[in-house]
Amino acid sequence: MIYSNGSALIEGNKSEIYVPAYHELLYDEEENLLDTFSANYDYHTTSYNDDFTNIVYSNVCEHVTDFSTDPKIKAECESFNQGILKKGIYSSVIKYWDFLRQINHDFMESNRTLATIKRFLNEPRLLTAERMQDFYFKKALTKLVNTLEKDIDYFFEVEYTRDRTIFIFYILYIVFLYYFVWRKFVSIMQNELWKTKSMLSILPTKLCNDIEEIRQFIFSHSSNDFASTKL
Repeated sequence: MIYSNGSALIEGNKSEIYVPAYHELLYDEEENLLDTFSANYDYHTTSYNDDFTNIVYSNVCEHVTDFSTDPKIKAECESFNQGILKKGIYSSVIKYWDFLRQINHDFMESNRTLATIKRFLNEPRLLTAERMQDFYFKKALTKLVNTLEKDIDYFFEVEYTRDRTIFIFYILYIVFLYYFVWRKFVSIMQNELWKTKSMLSILPTKLCNDIEEIRQFIFSHSSNDFASTKL
């Protein structure tokens, strides 16, 4: 981009068009990441939610092991770029995004001589942005990915196995109820029904017709027997 004065092609587009669009895409992706995290908050584990919140919105230098264990590295992290990392990755990415936009704007507005090109290649803001991206952002986001992978492994190794075991016991419980409780209950009800029918069969027909309750009982169960015979 620098040596071609913005005319170099990136993915088929001139760099002077592609680079600003890429900066906007970078910002949109961060916002989408935060929106997606909020929408799925209840589905994450507590450990992942805590790590995400601490790294994105709190002091990165305290919550990423690569920075926090060594006092010297932690001090460098907290003093880097006026302490921006102590505000979290979100604020740091915004600063990084501003760096890139401003550098691109300043270069495109310059006369772009050889001296200008050399100056921009050694631009302190560019070096700071590269350090933020290649070291601090990479290690912080790697920490989140590792936490997520551990939670996924834990789910399949522990929670999934536990839930499957509970489901199996539930099915066995249903089978037990069916064979040893429900079938016995149905058998008892059938026996009682046949006892009642047998008792009614010895009663005179006229008496059965005269008593409304007996007549309805005979009619309903005769209909059921007829329907079951058809099936």
